[in-house]
Amino acid sequence: MNWGWKITILYISFAAGILTLVFLSINQKIDLVDKNYYEKELVHQGRLDQQKHYATLEKKCSFEFENGTVVIHFPFMLNEMRDATVKVYCPSNNTFDASYNLTVSSDSAFAFTLPTGIPSRYNIEVFWKKDGLEYYFEEIIGHKHVH
Repeated sequence: MNWGWKITILYISFAAGILTLVFLSINQKIDLVDKNYYEKELVHQGRLDQQKHYATLEKKCSFEFENGTVVIHFPFMLNEMRDATVKVYCPSNNTFDASYNLTVSSDSAFAFTLPTGIPSRYNIEVFWKKDGLEYYFEEIIGHKHVH
């Protein structure tokens, strides 16, 4: 085999490799952390204010995590808060995301079960209103890196 054929085979192999990488990258699933990521970025200052309100609380929220069940203990009774929501999202796979609207009760804890099946981390965002102020905090449960 002469040099001309070897160079032709080399170029064809290179082109096939590039086309394979293009095909694989097109079929790669890429999830944003949130479907409304860009809209949420525009209201970022409001989120900073909510975090500042949370930082001024004397008593903070606490978490218990055991066997896939998460219990959030709030500094107030749930019936004292308005529009309380808990959002759970998995940065590596949005099919495991969940959102909970907390119902009014005389309890100060909220429990939920994390989806199972993948070893990953979950970001838990908690938001509520009380006495005209909005509060927000987030907690990371699981691995500190995304798979």
